[in-house]
Amino acid sequence: MNTFFNPLIRFIIMFFFTFFFVFIFDLKILDIQLYQLNLILNNYKIVMILFVVLSIIFIVNGSNFIDGFNGLLLIHFIIILSIFSYLNFKYYNSEIFLLCIFLIFSSTLILKYNFPLAKIFLGDNGSYLVGSIISLIAIQTSTLNNKYPPFFFACIFFYLFFEVFFSFFRKLLILKKNPLYPDKYHLHMLVYSFLIKKKFSKFKSNYLCGFFINLVYIILISPTLFLFNSSPNFLKLYFFALIIIYNLIYFYFYSYYAKRNQSV
Repeated sequence: MNTFFNPLIRFIIMFFFTFFFVFIFDLKILDIQLYQLNLILNNYKIVMILFVVLSIIFIVNGSNFIDGFNGLLLIHFIIILSIFSYLNFKYYNSEIFLLCIFLIFSSTLILKYNFPLAKIFLGDNGSYLVGSIISLIAIQTSTLNNKYPPFFFACIFFYLFFEVFFSFFRKLLILKKNPLYPDKYHLHMLVYSFLIKKKFSKFKSNYLCGFFINLVYIILISPTLFLFNSSPNFLKLYFFALIIIYNLIYFYFYSYYAKRNQSV
């Protein structure tokens, strides 16, 4: 087996590089909105570092998980950058705002060659870079604007976290397989199979999948964009509501996929 493609080796390399970066630049998440966890993070630096490292790794791996379908990751990247550009413009963080605008412009140019017809693919390196960028922008935005409740950011990154957490436990507990290895049961793959079964061409199913998932994402996070200054408890509740909604969506497409394969 090629060592570079071994998921465990790749994770270890990613962990140590991220750990080194977080330690050198002293990156922190100042408030988790969970009292006991805040106490632990603020009193034990190593725990804070590990928490930030794992948060970044989840976003980076989530970006890598959803890469592969035309426009899916790039459109998602542009949506998140647009949200952060608005937040930083609103509170006069000009450097991060200008960075977001530059990245949106650059990503849109690349998207032209990735959606709907893919002439350029991001690949592993591109998806890791995208995940790293939005992770760091999120940390800086949160640090500079303590008015934003932590669960607001949790809602923004929910889809990427969902892909990582849910996929890990699905493989480990349900499929009884190594959770570090890929499979074909991610949400976007099930949506793609659904579209194929509905007689769409493979090409059309590919880019419609990216469009559909990002459209659902925008609809579901829209309330947080209008109410991010509201009660932090609302965002907590909404975050857990997203867990339920995404699971319902997932099991709808999974059950359809399972029934169609049983009938073949």
